[in-house]
Amino acid sequence: MNHKNLPDSVRDIEELTKEGDDRRRLLLAGGAGLTAAALAAGSGSVLAQTTDTAKRVQPRAGFTIPFPQNWASDHVTDDVHPPIKEMPPPLTANVNPDNPLEYDLFISMNSASGYLMLDRLMALSEDYNVKMNFRPILPRGVLNGEEGDFPYTYNYNVVEFRRIAKFLDVAFELPNPQVVVQDVWPPLTRSLDAPIGEENQKLAYYVSRMAAAAALQHQGEAFLDSVYRMIWNGTRDWPNQVIPALEKAGLDGKAMDDDVRSNPKNYDNVLMKNLSGQTTTGHEGDVVAAFRGEPFPGQNRFDQLFWTLKRNGLTLKLDSAVFLAASHAD
Repeated sequence: MNHKNLPDSVRDIEELTKEGDDRRRLLLAGGAGLTAAALAAGSGSVLAQTTDTAKRVQPRAGFTIPFPQNWASDHVTDDVHPPIKEMPPPLTANVNPDNPLEYDLFISMNSASGYLMLDRLMALSEDYNVKMNFRPILPRGVLNGEEGDFPYTYNYNVVEFRRIAKFLDVAFELPNPQVVVQDVWPPLTRSLDAPIGEENQKLAYYVSRMAAAAALQHQGEAFLDSVYRMIWNGTRDWPNQVIPALEKAGLDGKAMDDDVRSNPKNYDNVLMKNLSGQTTTGHEGDVVAAFRGEPFPGQNRFDQLFWTLKRNGLTLKLDSAVFLAASHAD
């Protein structure tokens, strides 16, 4: 191999073999940042290292380079190259009931993490001048056959969900029946594979469309606090409880159900639009809150979301502020 054409800044070179010696890749570590170059097949020459058009490393299966531009790619830096965009300064406008802060909640009904922060999301909407834009998404597994975590880490994550639920004193059980049909048992041989398509994932499509119907009526909190809560709090046979739960929450569950069954594509369009919107944040988790485009994935980022909202002027609603002042006075 001819190394004389490599950049002077390269300190370490590790040669990797993939699909035989004719497809080699180099990882080049230079200074504080990592760069990469690919060898042309069989020629021994190195492709241009940093040009925009050079394909430097073959991507993982299912991915293409370049990735779609998004909030994260706009703001990332390796401490050598500056970000495309600087982080925006905090908002300074007065936040009140007529001018609330807003955030998007991209959420799959198959998200345990979203359920574990549900009470905090409800309290945020109830007590603060902030608007949740409820943006339900289809579980990605029903589209690509790969739902959730790597099979090896799934065991730990389920144990962790139960631990978090106990810590928060929240009722928690895995949905029965499953929202997404997939291979989740036994622990040492599970694949997490999920058959794709509506014919194989009727419940996932149904409950996601019902969530989209609630979103179109600006009733996201009501849907989350009724149907979504019921899916994860141990309610058995939850699919047959969806309409009664919505009726109890003040929505016309029967009318929503009728329209979802009669016009499913209308709601699929909403779900896919939300999925595209989530991609612009740079994170594809099953629950992502996004404020000004910045993603806060999972229940363990709620405190950071709340901190960011406060930095941007978040205020208590008047009734909550009065109650808080009175409780402190006592």
